[in-house]
Amino acid sequence: MAASGINPKQVNDLHSFSDYVQPLMEFMEYSVPSSISIKQEEKVILVGHSLGGVPEVTAYILTAKGTSTNFMFGPRYISSNLYDLSSPEDLDLASMLARPIRIFSADDMSKQMTMSKQKYGSVKRVYIIAELDKGIPKDVQRWVIEKDSVDDVKEIGGSDHMVMMSRPHELFACLQEIAGEA
Repeated sequence: MAASGINPKQVNDLHSFSDYVQPLMEFMEYSVPSSISIKQEEKVILVGHSLGGVPEVTAYILTAKGTSTNFMFGPRYISSNLYDLSSPEDLDLASMLARPIRIFSADDMSKQMTMSKQKYGSVKRVYIIAELDKGIPKDVQRWVIEKDSVDDVKEIGGSDHMVMMSRPHELFACLQEIAGEA
């Protein structure tokens, strides 16, 4: 995603939700010749995480009629709510690499994104509950599951918000299971 991870864009360069998802769209585009593009016959498991994975959570935080805004978690919130069960080394690295994120309004996302059975609804959607997530509490996760009508729900016990850090082996096994069911 743009302005995330290793993507060089800065959050203020994102003027729309389309700008945010452009790197993903380019990666998924079969016709673009690139060393990082996937081949048409390959299958992909797209893993969304936190605010980037669940638009409904963004709407939970930002009112539906709001404007897009930049947001950044503070170090105390990160340590006590997101990486609370992760190793101190992972917390240190996350703190050093933290970047602001763009939260788009529901209005902007609805203008940019079309959710139809032919597109979004045509793929199997699995929600993985992080059992001890303080960043997105379990009741909010259950609300998202009900609202989004996912196809399957899995749970990783003993995991904080950053499942890939607090329970990486369990997450990998879960993703392998999901891939095997696809």
